[in-house]
Amino acid sequence: MNYVKIFYDMLEAFEPLSYEERGRLLTAMLRYARGDGEMELIGSERFLFPMMRAQLDRDKATYEDKVEKSRESARKRWERKLEEEMRSHGNACEGMRTHAVASERMQDKEKDKEEEKDQYKEEGEEKEDLTTRGRGREGAAAAAAFVKEMNVGSLSPSVRREIAHWCKKAGEELVITAIRHVAVRYGPKSWGYVERPLCEWYEAGLTTREEVLAYLARPSPKTGPRGAERPKNRALDYDQRTYAPGELDDLFITGAPEED
Repeated sequence: MNYVKIFYDMLEAFEPLSYEERGRLLTAMLRYARGDGEMELIGSERFLFPMMRAQLDRDKATYEDKVEKSRESARKRWERKLEEEMRSHGNACEGMRTHAVASERMQDKEKDKEEEKDQYKEEGEEKEDLTTRGRGREGAAAAAAFVKEMNVGSLSPSVRREIAHWCKKAGEELVITAIRHVAVRYGPKSWGYVERPLCEWYEAGLTTREEVLAYLARPSPKTGPRGAERPKNRALDYDQRTYAPGELDDLFITGAPEED
């Protein structure tokens, strides 16, 4: 605080003092407010100084409180501004990170596509002699049968794994039989169509082509053996009558003929 407040009502307190005493009192107030301590007073002004000192202390406390509140308000404004800047910067960083992740995923997809193309190219080169060269691998003959019967260019890694799994589980003969059965009955289909009869036959305990043929030739529990006479339809089991020309018109116009 670099000033001293002088109020109008102090004139009444200064009135009994001489000009010298007033000057010494004002000088003592200025020095005290500046922090020089209390000055030695020798006149009547020494009786008024305690009142002026108390007023100076109150003014100083009010000023310091105001300064502290201003400082706190400025600190809060700065923190809010800094938080907004950090949030804006964080959003920008998040956007950059999202873009980087998307770009990285796109690069991974392109890389996977290139690897898949290379794999399909290698499989295409192996397609012609897949049966002869692949006999040492599990399910090679079944894979070749699927390629041929379903008229596909190449096998995806997942289908190749499924074929090998089923060959190891149910036997390659049963897998090849299922492939040819689907191809003859439904035409070229995906591997999912082959798995349906394959699961059924495996659960029935079939392992060879002959067992499958016997299983398919068994009589159905609903229709009975082939060639058996079907039961008559009760809805059609009644005596039918033949009407002469014009008799139906008379029937619908005049009603049913009266019985004698």
